[in-house]
Amino acid sequence: LPGEEAGILRDVEDWSALALASTAIGQSVGVTGIQLARAMAAIANGGNLLRPRIVLRIGDGREGEPKVIREIASEEGCATMRGLLRLVVERGTAMPADMPGFDVAGKTGTAQKAVPGRGYVPGKYTSLFCGFLPKDDPEYLALVVLDEVKTTPVWGGATAGTIFHDALSRIALISHLAPVAER
Repeated sequence: LPGEEAGILRDVEDWSALALASTAIGQSVGVTGIQLARAMAAIANGGNLLRPRIVLRIGDGREGEPKVIREIASEEGCATMRGLLRLVVERGTAMPADMPGFDVAGKTGTAQKAVPGRGYVPGKYTSLFCGFLPKDDPEYLALVVLDEVKTTPVWGGATAGTIFHDALSRIALISHLAPVAER
């Protein structure tokens, strides 16, 4: 999108042992919300990176198909990831995001707030949940980001996951999205 900042991901060749460990938990990576949502959408749709669109109005559904930029992963790899993301919601850190019957898949995140050049701010966190449903035939994807969470616990599943659950439950009801077993 015009004006969008570039993400931060160092070249693998430049990774130290510490960078490898930090990257595994997302601490040396920086992405915008739209970049994170696009990556999750690629997993949801079988591997295609889509051009983002800003919704200006709700039309009649004939506004055109999403534009594929390129394939970034195989369908097989994405199917495996969808299964793992379902487990995060079913049995892991994102259980508050689950909607019985809708096979929600997604990932939580909780990040310490950084001060450039000075480390992390004690007690300041950004919490998020990015998910989609249903897992194998996605209709909806949403990203919920909470900056400087004021509640306890601060974890993404407990905070953003709960908001995802409440919002997407309402969207499923309004849009008449049937549970997976009824499709």
